[in-house]
Amino acid sequence: MTQQVVQGDPINLTANFYDGPGGILSDPSSVSLSIYHDGSLVDGPYTYAAAAITKVTTGVYRYAYTVAAEAEVGSWEARWTVVIDAVTTVGTELFEVIAGGYATLTEIRQLDMLAGNVDAYTDEMLQEGLDWATQRIEDETGTSWVYRTHTATVSGNGTNEVFVRRPFVRTITSCTIGGIAQAVTGWFGTDDGMVVRPDGVFPISATGSNVEFVFAAGATATPPADIRWAVRTLARWYVLNLLSKAPDNALSVAGEYGTVQLAQPGKYGPTSLPEVNAVIARRSPRIPGVG
Repeated sequence: MTQQVVQGDPINLTANFYDGPGGILSDPSSVSLSIYHDGSLVDGPYTYAAAAITKVTTGVYRYAYTVAAEAEVGSWEARWTVVIDAVTTVGTELFEVIAGGYATLTEIRQLDMLAGNVDAYTDEMLQEGLDWATQRIEDETGTSWVYRTHTATVSGNGTNEVFVRRPFVRTITSCTIGGIAQAVTGWFGTDDGMVVRPDGVFPISATGSNVEFVFAAGATATPPADIRWAVRTLARWYVLNLLSKAPDNALSVAGEYGTVQLAQPGKYGPTSLPEVNAVIARRSPRIPGVG
């Protein structure tokens, strides 16, 4: 199975080298590693001679590669080049870069009233709150704030561009038309959710739904600080509200110190937290309509 690594995280790339088909593990006289994405060299070459690559045991070599925080999501290639018995061999190892998240459970746990309250607010509750807050922020702003991989099946329209219903299309990983794989080099996406191919058109099919894409989309590769704060804050509110005795539609709460007015979704914004609503309003993209 292809390894997955989150943007900004390290990944161990390991290769086993043999002295021939069906042979035994053997040490090459030369080992180098280069990292590619979309057919282009991104990093390297790294070499064993320069101590960048480590030897685990006879014939087994490893390199700890740290993916850049802004690295494009999708399929990447670790290309090993070795020389054994004066014969040069090139082998590949594929790995997938996936989008990072907006917050970790550790960050949520450190927030006020949640820190040290493991029995009352379990990790499962925190994860539920984080998932809910992530979806809510993305729904309200109309986009994800990390690059995510998506699939889309659309109908060709006889032009060189089609609408894939996701804004901020960043990279096109693959495409099939009528089940036939296409070379997507040079294809690109637009902020308003179009995929454009400069080398031809997307043909019309009598049955429709003949074009299938895998692509990455998102407003930013790394979430802005205010979006991360909004997700953490909204997740905390959700988790605390799980054990709250106040109903969701309460307008005020009376206590020994008087009556506290509560904000309500829909009156001043989509959530009950005015500061979060301000972030949502500021970050909601204005995307042109597609006719």
